[in-house]
Amino acid sequence: MNCPDDKTQQVLLEVRYERQIQTEKFGQESHPDGVGLDLNISGTADQCMNRAKAACDDCANDNSITFWDILFEEVMEANAATDKANLREELIQIAAAAVAWVEKIDRDLEV
Repeated sequence: MNCPDDKTQQVLLEVRYERQIQTEKFGQESHPDGVGLDLNISGTADQCMNRAKAACDDCANDNSITFWDILFEEVMEANAATDKANLREELIQIAAAAVAWVEKIDRDLEV
């Protein structure tokens, strides 16, 4: 396998840093996957983002949050980004959330 170039390395370091922030904030996460849902999404980007955030907050408050809830909320935030800097920040968060999910799957497969 070829080594990633310097720009890829920088992005991966940022994703790693974001994962550290997530771990410090939430600890080791072990949510259910939450996949297989039929999605019906309509509205403006901001409306979809706000609904996703509210749903994610509700699930977190009643301890029913899934990795899908988290990733979907991050994707909706990226979709509502209004500038390149904000979009980039959200994409790093999406990548880090996906990495957290893969880490959980790997832990499950080790059992």
